[in-house]
Amino acid sequence: MTEIIVTTRLRAKPFTWEYKGYKLVEAGGFSRSESPNDTWTWNNQTIQLPVGSKDTTNTIYNTNMRAQSFKLPTTYSVWRIKEIYVYLQAVNPPNACYIQLWSCDSTGKPTSKITEINVGNNISNAQFYGGALPTTVTKSGGEWIAVAVYAPAYSSSYAVSAYTLPDQGADYCAYRSTDGGATWTAETGEITAKIIIAWPSKTVTDSFSFPESHPLAVKRLDYSVSGPITSISVNGTNVGTSLTKTVDIPQSTSYNVSFTVQGGPYSITRNGRYLYFNKNVATPEDFGVSEAYLQKVTYLEDGSVLRINDDINMDLMGPANTTDVFTDILVPWRKLEWKAGSGRIVALGVE
Repeated sequence: MTEIIVTTRLRAKPFTWEYKGYKLVEAGGFSRSESPNDTWTWNNQTIQLPVGSKDTTNTIYNTNMRAQSFKLPTTYSVWRIKEIYVYLQAVNPPNACYIQLWSCDSTGKPTSKITEINVGNNISNAQFYGGALPTTVTKSGGEWIAVAVYAPAYSSSYAVSAYTLPDQGADYCAYRSTDGGATWTAETGEITAKIIIAWPSKTVTDSFSFPESHPLAVKRLDYSVSGPITSISVNGTNVGTSLTKTVDIPQSTSYNVSFTVQGGPYSITRNGRYLYFNKNVATPEDFGVSEAYLQKVTYLEDGSVLRINDDINMDLMGPANTTDVFTDILVPWRKLEWKAGSGRIVALGVE
């Protein structure tokens, strides 16, 4: 008779589980920084002073100029000046009249002309005159700009009248020049004018797959952001204005993370994709093994308690940053549960 002996070699593998711990699945993968440019969306905003009373005394002609300064809002750090207007009327329109954009000093006084628009000689009706700037002009939030009127006609018979009104607050001031803009003197009140400015916005999207998972963990993402990020959405769910590995996100195998930027330069860097082990109960099957033996337990918080196989008599506990090591005996387990605190275990599994 032939005797057949069948032997089976069991495969063992060590594994760890850290309750409330993070596993870095992949570092980096996305980084972008940018300043506003023509590819962004520019959203118009109008600032208009009320229509005042016609000023026929301090008229605009030859070297006599008027200017109205505006302090740009600090809502956004970057603005484009799109259009400029001044409310004017002339009894005898001059051959030419220019609406000019000027840079200013920190008090709002005009310092240098940037560009101008020729509104021609058809300014007999009382209304806003001006239009779109011929060049792109970008300024910073809180910076002053001025809208000036220049009519080169020599004779006062062809003077242009502005419309004046009382003081409108600290973000506005009016100026007069009698030497063609070489020097400016502050006036009381304001001149009826308006500007159309625009602030930049953009949506930046990071798309990627996240195939790794674990039955005891949820997926998390970690980004570093700077600049005017007004909202972040993960697969359509708004998570606020920051996204770190401590923030809950929808669970999926693929992600679209969208960042809404409004008003200035930004920087976005994905630091990593993580698994966060948030479940406090584990079985050997969660690690792909049929048997498991406890080798080491490290307690990560004061008062941490690990229960083995639902047996209160087998509770393990210790202060933070201490470790129990099992070297002389095997501690088999079918279930581990962190009843309090958190910790990390090292185990040997048999497939």
